[in-house]
Amino acid sequence: MNDNDMNRLLEEVRPEGDLPGLGGKKRWREHALNSAKVISAIKPEYVGFLTLMVEPGTELYDQYNRGEVELLDPQEVLDETELFIRNVDAEGTVFRANHASNYIALGGTLNAERDKILEQIAESRRRSKFRPDIFRGI
Repeated sequence: MNDNDMNRLLEEVRPEGDLPGLGGKKRWREHALNSAKVISAIKPEYVGFLTLMVEPGTELYDQYNRGEVELLDPQEVLDETELFIRNVDAEGTVFRANHASNYIALGGTLNAERDKILEQIAESRRRSKFRPDIFRGI
């Protein structure tokens, strides 16, 4: 990956964390794969996921209400997170998705606990049990 590619990717994701759902329904795959590329390239000590939440009074909120932005449902957020986990290569990076904004709590160390994280995702998908939106606020 050259410097121009890295700069372009860094414009799309935050190096220490990521927001599943930021790419919306149209670009979630691209967002997950580009996020995995960035994290793989910089190999931070820690990466945390916070699920996108739309707050009143923001431009994103207005775009959502006008139908210009489609938010991911909980299963789609799991799809995006799973695609990221399957494609990231950041040995030793601590991964957490345990913020109040997340539909489920995930955690582990990349790459050693990739299977554990994927099993957490699979189990949540089987149970279809997600944190209710009322409890996802901060």
